[in-house]
Amino acid sequence: MPKKLPSFMPLLALALSLAWPHSTPALAGPRSTSPTATELAQFNQGLSELGRSQYAARQAGSAALRQALARLMVRMIRVTGPERQARVAHLLRYQEQLTRWARAVLHLPLQERLQMLQWGIKPKLLPLVAGAFSYHQQRRADVAHALAKIPGRNADWLLTRLLNDRHRLVYLTTMDALWNRQPTPAMIKSVWHRAVILGTPFSFQQSVQHMAVFRGKNIPIITYNNTYWMQVQEGAYATQLLQHWKPRNLSHLIVHLLVQMCRLPPAQNIFSTPYTVTAKDLTRLLLLAKPAPAEPYLLFLIHQPMSQNFMFNFNNKPGHLSNRTLPLYLLIKFAGQNPATYQIYHTPLYGGTWALESVARENAAIKKITAWYAKHKITACTQAQLHAPAKPSTKK
Repeated sequence: MPKKLPSFMPLLALALSLAWPHSTPALAGPRSTSPTATELAQFNQGLSELGRSQYAARQAGSAALRQALARLMVRMIRVTGPERQARVAHLLRYQEQLTRWARAVLHLPLQERLQMLQWGIKPKLLPLVAGAFSYHQQRRADVAHALAKIPGRNADWLLTRLLNDRHRLVYLTTMDALWNRQPTPAMIKSVWHRAVILGTPFSFQQSVQHMAVFRGKNIPIITYNNTYWMQVQEGAYATQLLQHWKPRNLSHLIVHLLVQMCRLPPAQNIFSTPYTVTAKDLTRLLLLAKPAPAEPYLLFLIHQPMSQNFMFNFNNKPGHLSNRTLPLYLLIKFAGQNPATYQIYHTPLYGGTWALESVARENAAIKKITAWYAKHKITACTQAQLHAPAKPSTKK
């Protein structure tokens, strides 16, 4: 505990300077006899108690810190006059934003925490930092483009938080702001999550249920996930950003997803409906990255039982789709071959998707592409590899 104690000091100095801006000279030393110097002394005493080995002393230190904060708050709200009251109200809101920033920074390692604090309290940056932690989604969205113009890992950290924001206005604006910025692995993972994972069975939750009790009666509280389909549709925007970035570690994320799809049959529903937005987004990203380690898992998927069989007729031409169609198409493209030689064609139905004329032709295409990969010493992964996966073989 004592080793981490100094990390609190920039936060406390910041809190004091914001709470009582005209008293900051008191931070210079004990010579000042202003009321703020008394509160600072109480802060310092409380901090020293937090580092004590005795539990009772640490509890007393926490109580002293809370009391000092409360006294500062009381002094702030005793102002009179509408203009002063409005300024104090604004200051309180500002301090709330910085408090949320401080709570988030507190989870960083000590050196990163200190660097973030020293960086963030600069006059030109502080409004952006506060805006990133505002309660108002419009304010959080407003700072995204300004932050994206600032280089460095501290701005990256704030932008990643905005990417993970729960409000669509914020994360869509941040995605636009990051178009020409070099992405970090955390940014890529966040955008990948929006592009594909949110549309998979891994994340779909129809409702979150809680139980309230009123006069002895249990009342279920159900909150339906009304934004699910919006998130799925917005996956196309996230996919577009990943296609623009062309990140190197996209292959790793794709292969990890394919492993989970092979391990968990319900997750294969992504390919069971190849005409959906999520399936098309995943296909685009697979063709962008073309990770060779993905081939054994795609071979595994085309040899799974046909759980879906869509038959249709368009312009007097029969058509067929199944859970094996997209993995088959991807394997053909990975091999650098023409889908037409495997009797696969693109139909405008379902918003445009790949299909074959019949189940028999799909079976023949699967047999043909499997033989091609076997000739190149690439085979489907086994159940043993799925549960203790070795590194899959790659093209020679």
